Amino acid sequence: MRHTRSECAACGMIFAGVRAFDAHRVGSYQSKTRRCLTISEMQAQGMTQEARGWWMLPEASTGPSVASRQSA
Repeated sequence: MRHTRSECAACGMIFAGVRAFDAHRVGSYQSKTRRCLTISEMQAQGMTQEARGWWMLPEASTGPSVASRQSA
């Protein structure tokens, strides 16, 4: 599968697509709690790094994104 590169300006990590990038950002803009997940938090959500070191969502991810699970 070919992925699009998305780099986070806040933490510098690179993601294999916009969905993975969006999933690593949690918190609220309104309450100013928006932040990047730590590596441990991303791994706990099933995110992994592919051969190039880009973070990606679990292959079988068909449910809600990490970000939506965090805000629930």
